[in-house]
Amino acid sequence: PPLAPAGPEAAAAPAAAARRPAGRGGAFWPLWLAAVLLPLLAFAGGAWWSWRQVEAEARARLARTAQMLEEHALRAFETDEEARAAVERAIDGMGWEEIAASRGLHELLRALDRGTAALSGIGLVRPDGWMVAVAAEFPFRPVDVADREYYRANLAGLADDLEEPCRPREVVRRL
Repeated sequence: PPLAPAGPEAAAAPAAAARRPAGRGGAFWPLWLAAVLLPLLAFAGGAWWSWRQVEAEARARLARTAQMLEEHALRAFETDEEARAAVERAIDGMGWEEIAASRGLHELLRALDRGTAALSGIGLVRPDGWMVAVAAEFPFRPVDVADREYYRANLAGLADDLEEPCRPREVVRRL
């Protein structure tokens, strides 16, 4: 075996070895990996798990909200259809002058308007654009609504009927 250096060189060798950092080949690299990489991996895994939980909760909440809105819309459409059917039954066989003069019809319109939160107002409009009955008042003085957007939007379905007389019941069914 080689002889160990003697003198001042012998004291400097262990001090130089202590100052040298441990590299990849050093004895401390597993400890370095454990101290740096394990917490990093644990943090990344926890963040991923947390993200998946938040995403799953958001999807579930969105699905519940969509289902609730769908049910609300269906109830509103059902209410609208029932109100239309009631008005259609009430005006069956009546002409536009009779509709305008009917206190019973106005009371029905008022009851439907007050009894259903989904409806914000009920009125009957002749094919020529004159509103002749509303829930708000009786007797109602006819009002020209031919220039209103809601009338023009519904007019597209009635355009063929405007050339010939249109019965009130047909108008309610198409509007």
